[in-house]
Amino acid sequence: MPDLSVIIPAYNEKDNLPLVIRECFEQLDAIDGSHEVLVLDDGSTDGTDGVLKNLAENYPGLVLLSHEENRGVGKSLSDLIGAAKGEYVIFLPADLQVMPDQVPVLLSAAGGHALVMGWRKNRKDPFGRRILGLVYNKIMNAVLGIKLHDIDGVFILRKNVVENINMESSGAVFSIEMIREIICQGYNISEVEVEHHSRKYGRQTGASLKTVCVAVSEFFRLLFRSKRSGDV
Repeated sequence: MPDLSVIIPAYNEKDNLPLVIRECFEQLDAIDGSHEVLVLDDGSTDGTDGVLKNLAENYPGLVLLSHEENRGVGKSLSDLIGAAKGEYVIFLPADLQVMPDQVPVLLSAAGGHALVMGWRKNRKDPFGRRILGLVYNKIMNAVLGIKLHDIDGVFILRKNVVENINMESSGAVFSIEMIREIICQGYNISEVEVEHHSRKYGRQTGASLKTVCVAVSEFFRLLFRSKRSGDV
């Protein structure tokens, strides 16, 4: 049983993954305890699967998962968390906007908390995306009755906390539902600042029309379930 699992959902990230994986193992090898890195190819069409197979030949601790078609970041995170064997699970993006050198930062903040969210205080995203993120955070904080600066960023999670949670969201609302369920179980949630970088390769898909529509639909379903159960 590894002490730490790093999970990375990837969709059309063939140019970023070699550096992500190399940096991940360099950081993890410097930390006491055993570890694994899990990457899920979410129906990529740019050759991401071939890149990952080549990387797996050089990194025995790399575990590969895949979806035949794109199913969204929420479903990818759910499958990755389910497959992770570590006591702690860290989510990192494949786009290098939060680098693996933030693993020690997240790990150092984990003590005594079921979940620690990484706060991208100085986001390097385009202006429109930053505004969208700010509005999204304010709405979701109001719905959940909490105060987190960054509600859908990277995180470190105690695996045993979510083993009995039945997640229904498959899109961008996954993190919101996970936070809600953890709060309902009475666990502590915290946050820590993490460094954020501009994307160098590939393109962002998180603000696409399809993604936004799925997020809105799942948000209202989550809100309905929360009100029905008396959580909101």
